[in-house]
Amino acid sequence: MTSQAAPNTAQHKARSVALPPHILKRNQERVAFDAEKIVSAILAAGRASGEFEHDEARLLTSQVLKVIRHRFGNSTPHIEQIQDVVEQVLISSNHYLSARAYIVYREQHGRLRQSRRTLIDVSTAMDEYLEQRDWRVNANANQDWARRWRVAGIWALPPACIPPAAVHHGCNEYCRNSTGSASMSKHRLPTTRI
Repeated sequence: MTSQAAPNTAQHKARSVALPPHILKRNQERVAFDAEKIVSAILAAGRASGEFEHDEARLLTSQVLKVIRHRFGNSTPHIEQIQDVVEQVLISSNHYLSARAYIVYREQHGRLRQSRRTLIDVSTAMDEYLEQRDWRVNANANQDWARRWRVAGIWALPPACIPPAAVHHGCNEYCRNSTGSASMSKHRLPTTRI
């Protein structure tokens, strides 16, 4: 009788391990665990590949839930970990086309999330630029001078940027005259066209 009591106790413990009450989303928000979302994801992959319908999706979901119970118990898994389990169950059940459809779906949605983040970043940058909160607005203030000098074909500093200690020494450089003002009269740099 003791030999029968041990297996029953082990079976009872295995059954008593509950599913995680919550999962972590990608934004680290904790939400309630919903097994129906797993069913719908597996069903969508099965229908996309043409391998199975609702009944098989339910059976595969029960396998996924067993793995989740075993791996995570009452801890809180991340959504990516649950999706990895779904992939593993699809592959181990020889539903390779459905596994591929599921993996491609995950990859496409990953790119979509990245595109949304990029779009939000661009939108934020534009708002900061328009409201002049961005450091790049002030950094671009000197571009007007640079553009004028490039258009003129002269690659040199504008007169306001010439150091006050510069003196004329007979070369083709900008020089300060005796009053300290910049003079371009015969002291031009060799021109370089764009």
